[in-house]
Amino acid sequence: MGRTAIPGAVWYECNRMLDNYELQKLALQDLKTGIYDGYQGRNQTLGRERQESYIGTEEQAAIGGGGSVHHSKMDSAVEKLTGWEVTELERDIQRIDEVIKHLTPRQKQFFRLHYEEHLTIGDCGLRMSYSRDRVHTIKREVIEKTAIRLGYIR
Repeated sequence: MGRTAIPGAVWYECNRMLDNYELQKLALQDLKTGIYDGYQGRNQTLGRERQESYIGTEEQAAIGGGGSVHHSKMDSAVEKLTGWEVTELERDIQRIDEVIKHLTPRQKQFFRLHYEEHLTIGDCGLRMSYSRDRVHTIKREVIEKTAIRLGYIR
C-alpha cells in the first residue's frame, strides 16, 4: 500500500474508532440485552392482561381499532432495535470488522496488542520484536486501511 497522506482529523477519528472498538461491541450487546430484557419483562408481567386486551372484531368495529398489547410492546422493542443508536453502533462495528478481516497477520497482531490489550507502542515493539519505528509504520498502515474503509481517503 502506498503512503497516502492522512489528515490529522482523519487519523484522530480512525484511531478513536479502533480504540473504542471493543467498548462499542460491549455497548451494543448491553443495549440489545436491555431492550430484550425490557421487552421480556413487560411481556411476563402482562400475563392475563395480554389475552384480555385483545379486542374482537365486533368491538373493533364499534370503537374503530384494537389489537394486542403484546404487539405494541413488540413494535416498541423492534423500533428500539432499529433505532439510530443501535444502527450506528452496528454500522461502525461492521466497518471495523471489515478492516480487521483484511489486515495482514502482523497488522492483526499489532491491532490485538495495541487496541485490544492497550499496550503502548514501545510494549508492542517488545512483544512483536520490532523497533518503535517499525511499530509506528504498522500502526500507520492499520490507520490508513481504516480510513480507506470508512471512506475518508482513497
